[in-house]
Amino acid sequence: MDSGNTVVVGFDGTAGADSVLRWAARETLLRQDRLVVLRCQRDPAITAYERGISDLTTEFRELRICVETRPTNPGESLVVAAREASLVVVGAPGADSGLGRLISASTALHVAVHATSPVAVVPRTQAPTDSGIVAAVDGSGGADRTLEIAFEEAGRRRLGLRVVRIKETAAAPALDALERDLITVDLRPWCARYPEVAVTPGILHGPAPQALAQASHEAALLVVGARRRAGYLGLRDASMTPKLLQRAGCPILIAR
Repeated sequence: MDSGNTVVVGFDGTAGADSVLRWAARETLLRQDRLVVLRCQRDPAITAYERGISDLTTEFRELRICVETRPTNPGESLVVAAREASLVVVGAPGADSGLGRLISASTALHVAVHATSPVAVVPRTQAPTDSGIVAAVDGSGGADRTLEIAFEEAGRRRLGLRVVRIKETAAAPALDALERDLITVDLRPWCARYPEVAVTPGILHGPAPQALAQASHEAALLVVGARRRAGYLGLRDASMTPKLLQRAGCPILIAR
């Protein structure tokens, strides 16, 4: 792998995995990177897997694709691959029940928490949308990486960006307006750096998992931070992670 120039996607050939694979391919083209497809199943469904790879190479002929097989735990394999990747893509927990869903949920959660690169957790079913990107920040210095990635993704996709903060309880309209003004001030350096990106500040009310999940159903991409910060629960918070990954309506990009 060429460090920093590779998108890695876990693929197991199960239901909905093809849509995750295609999302990773489109993202790789946007980044002009190479795509590494990591075979992530101990007892792989050979026919489904090979069909998925064949369909991918046919649809994305211009894409540089490398297929690798790892005999170890899929979650840990993706975490190791993340050390030399610009992005790791994994499927969100599926809607099916039973052991398969538990394995996909465990893998997605393990990679989301432990990978050192940015991680995209992609729903196995999602409606195509030209809606903008939503980035959740908390106003701390640690939000810089989240904003950097959000602006980069908005610029690549030529989409608008909505930058939001989360308030657990509702506040008076005047206080929300003040909060939006503070966000606008914080965003000035980023707007100067990315003048082509149209940005809107916003406030989400309610518990973080529910507020972000709801916002994700009106977005093409949701960008969140990877650690717990004051005033905002990032994906290091164990109570938030499974709920958000399971309920999201669009891919979640975890900034690192």
